[in-house]
Amino acid sequence: MLSVRGAQLTLGARTLWTGLDLDVAPGEFIAVLGSNGSGKTSLLKTVLGQHPLAAGEMLFAGAPVRRGDRRIGYIPQ
Repeated sequence: MLSVRGAQLTLGARTLWTGLDLDVAPGEFIAVLGSNGSGKTSLLKTVLGQHPLAAGEMLFAGAPVRRGDRRIGYIPQ
């Protein structure tokens, strides 16, 4: 359902993560853990298409992620 390959997220001069590979299968649940500022919320915003990747690719259901995809639900804290 979600496939991430060689992804890098850079916000301003700061690289939050690089070399991220991740697969989430349909019906699978995952937890994203990390300290404050490690990029957890930024990962979710990238899946939502709100932050573009600096490198790599992120596919949802076989297509590049895009902002406003109605197939992805998100309830912010």
